[in-house]
Amino acid sequence: TLTQAWDVEPGRLCAQAMAQTLDWLPEGQISFATLRRLFKQFAAQSPVAFYGEPFDGLQVLGLLESRSLDFDTVIIAPANEGKLPVGRGDATFLPNDLRRAYGLPIASDREAVTAYHVYRLLQRAKHVHLVHNNEPEGLGKGEPSRFVVQMGIELTRYAGIQWHEHATVLPVMPPMIQQPFVLPRSQGTLDRLAGQLLHRGLSPSALHQYLHRPEDFYQRFLLGVYQEADVLDRMAGHALGNVLHKVHEKAFLQWQSTKQWPEPKLVTAWTAESLLAHFPGSGRQGPHVLTHKVAHQLASNYCREEGKRIQHQADRPSPWTIHGVEKKLQAKLVVDGREILLKGSADRIEQWPDVTVIVDLKTGQFKPTELGITSADQWQKSSKSKALQLMFYIWLLAQQEGLSGPWMAGIDALRQPKSPVSYLSIDRSTIIEKDAVKAFESEVLIPLIREMLASVAPV
Repeated sequence: TLTQAWDVEPGRLCAQAMAQTLDWLPEGQISFATLRRLFKQFAAQSPVAFYGEPFDGLQVLGLLESRSLDFDTVIIAPANEGKLPVGRGDATFLPNDLRRAYGLPIASDREAVTAYHVYRLLQRAKHVHLVHNNEPEGLGKGEPSRFVVQMGIELTRYAGIQWHEHATVLPVMPPMIQQPFVLPRSQGTLDRLAGQLLHRGLSPSALHQYLHRPEDFYQRFLLGVYQEADVLDRMAGHALGNVLHKVHEKAFLQWQSTKQWPEPKLVTAWTAESLLAHFPGSGRQGPHVLTHKVAHQLASNYCREEGKRIQHQADRPSPWTIHGVEKKLQAKLVVDGREILLKGSADRIEQWPDVTVIVDLKTGQFKPTELGITSADQWQKSSKSKALQLMFYIWLLAQQEGLSGPWMAGIDALRQPKSPVSYLSIDRSTIIEKDAVKAFESEVLIPLIREMLASVAPV
């Protein structure tokens, strides 16, 4: 029940924003992400008005709104460095020397304007309260504003000015701490989850979500709420990865069919074609210029170095062949009488004389130490998520192809084209035997899926 005025006003604004959202809804169905985005847009446009007598009571103003106004009592909050003045975050390619030469404002100019407004606001005030948070939360956090420090040094010299410092401790009570997410475990919820795991399948990324972001796993598999693909104004990391994966796929498919590695001109054409498919429009101007150049440079460097390794037969024993590129893998696993579909996509599978090798491409940074497993409990650690993904692929390939092993699985870092593939190791051995795959199934996959479908949350 909304009883107080400060409760009624936010409620009224929320209702108004929701009404505006409903007016804009199409007749068809839309995703929850779209509905949420529309509501946030209309809510941001709703003015939060503070009604009152302009010559009496409390006035809530921005710093610029206070110019030419005088108050008996002034409260400035927050008076932390980085907030007053605002931290330097110029999104510009122009250096300060160039900005000065053409008379463009620089950060120090904006800070000077802020200083003027602050000191002018305090000019005729009788009582001033400068509130800042002194709790350190990172580099530069918890520091009072430079203006506060300056006032504490300079103004205390005058006899007519009294300067007092007060520290208030606000303890965080247990009810105020956000509780960890607990997956609902009603019978209906578990039946729906089992159905989703059977029909949609469990991928390495979904397994990682369950282990480390259970709320995202719950929204995705039980509520059916998916993160909507945004229209990218700038190239995100995953989009750049898609472009490079496509170039990798075409290069190895050509080598598989002709035994000829593509020429640099062909790699450039493939990269441009993939960029155009993901980002329609010209990359010669606008915000995509640099990102297009980065994509071309990464693709060129990788294909050049990989071509050298293939030509000189480095990092691979001869003879070797391509078993698959961007190969879809899936297999079913029976857990307590329930069939669960497991699936994934291997970027490249190579067949060496005595071993089958899975290679996963990564555009981001990683450390080879993340691929070392020395005990079974390490599989569920966040730092070993890439090792879990590689072993997941080995299990899928073994089940789908009926191979008896042995296997190897590694990561090829596209940002480090001269570096060799870093391989998964179990007990310091990069050769994964059939017994290790069976142990992974019985000690990792089955217990995790059984835990997902359990009626009681694990302790």
